[in-house]
Amino acid sequence: MERLYSFIFQANKKSGFDKKEQLFINVDYTTDTDDFLILCASMRFQGQSIPLYFRMRKYPKRAGMHDQKKLEEAFFRALHHLLPKGYQYTIVADRGFGNERIINLLEELDFDYVLRLNDNLKFKPKQIEQNINELPHKNCHIPHAFVIKWNREIALVKRVFKNERWILEIS
Repeated sequence: MERLYSFIFQANKKSGFDKKEQLFINVDYTTDTDDFLILCASMRFQGQSIPLYFRMRKYPKRAGMHDQKKLEEAFFRALHHLLPKGYQYTIVADRGFGNERIINLLEELDFDYVLRLNDNLKFKPKQIEQNINELPHKNCHIPHAFVIKWNREIALVKRVFKNERWILEIS
């Protein structure tokens, strides 16, 4: 694995990549008929997605089995440990990761992040409480949205493309 990292980072360096630039790491999980969970981190390289790290566990079905929260925490801690130091990484992930627990963990590990959020999350943009899905159907940026459930302020971005809506939190 170390050789793969070395190759990717050396190739980025030769193509003019500056260490001060963000390296984006896509994180996703999948399951097959609820038999197992796979968490995977990958990086785009010359138009391709290169897997950097993955963890797989049996799907938790009964008490005493490792649960998804433990799997996610172990995954991000191991990823942080394996990535070369001296770069700034941004985790890009879907709705399953858009929660306070993951945000706190990513901040503890000094990752930047762009996370898709669920539409039903309540926030206060200007002292008016509303759900994200109540935002107008257009692009917008709310730099100081206060999420009530999390008791914290986030930067909220909404992007609309055709009928798709993406609600993102950015660090």
